[in-house]
Amino acid sequence: MRPTLILAATAFAILSPVRSWEVSFYSDAHCAANAEIGVASGDATATPQGVVRITRAPNSRCLHFDTAFPANCRFQLTRGNIRQSWSGPVVSGHRIENHPFDTFSYSCQGVAPAPAAVNP
Repeated sequence: MRPTLILAATAFAILSPVRSWEVSFYSDAHCAANAEIGVASGDATATPQGVVRITRAPNSRCLHFDTAFPANCRFQLTRGNIRQSWSGPVVSGHRIENHPFDTFSYSCQGVAPAPAAVNP
């Protein structure tokens, strides 16, 4: 049941255009509610193509996707000289746990596709 649910959620995230998104940063390695230290949000349609946006997140250890992250965007977690990058889409509720970082940056390529019009 769980693999089916994960597969269905991933397929939905890929097929549904995501425009605005939000992530939270936590000082706790497992995103404990009382350890939230910051939030970043964005809009894939309002971010110029290729422009990188950076949010400081000192001493963070967990990243939680409060909403889904768009397929046409990438994000990077950085601590000192160490950088790790991921590409969207990322489903709402996903966590990157026990991963120390001090900055969260993202960029989007192109505009997220608009929903297709349905002709009667």
